[in-house]
Amino acid sequence: MKFALAFALLFSITAVHAEEADCDETTPKEVKTVMKAVKMVSKTSCIDKPNIFRQKMCLYIGLLEKDPNPTKNIKYKFQRLVLEGACVDQEKDSQEVVNKKVAAMWKEHEKILYCNALTFEVMNGNAIKFAVQYTFDDYIEQVAEWKIDLNHVDQSDGRTLLDYVQKKIDESEALRGRMQRYYDILRKAGAKHKSEL
Repeated sequence: MKFALAFALLFSITAVHAEEADCDETTPKEVKTVMKAVKMVSKTSCIDKPNIFRQKMCLYIGLLEKDPNPTKNIKYKFQRLVLEGACVDQEKDSQEVVNKKVAAMWKEHEKILYCNALTFEVMNGNAIKFAVQYTFDDYIEQVAEWKIDLNHVDQSDGRTLLDYVQKKIDESEALRGRMQRYYDILRKAGAKHKSEL
């Protein structure tokens, strides 16, 4: 009983201090282990209703909708939606932490992050392809900055995001320059062709 009480006390103390600097030299090994466990338990998603989240994402992309209360890091509604969905603390989280949280949330929900529209030729195409279709420059730049996995293959077209952008380059003389810019941004951020996976 004493051991269980001592462990519970140790766990609660380390949970309070888990956000402090990563274990200095004076921190006992057992406490370091518990602190790491506390950090791993943190939520990767604050999305309560995934379908509503998806619908809002597609709407905000399609309308290139700006946020009514912009901040230093938020210009568009999709940014607020994603940051809130990834449990980001905009006051405390560093850019590295923000990127990790967003990437984890995106990976967890990537199968539902798709859009459909009459003007979008990919049925259930991922939201980033949808942003390419709508030439939403800031969206493309933002997802590259967040360092999310850009290599999801949609079942409906069998293409990765990079394959889709390449198709757009090949098909449209008018959009070739812009699509090449997207290609370069996404490639630099880790996007690959399906043949490279």
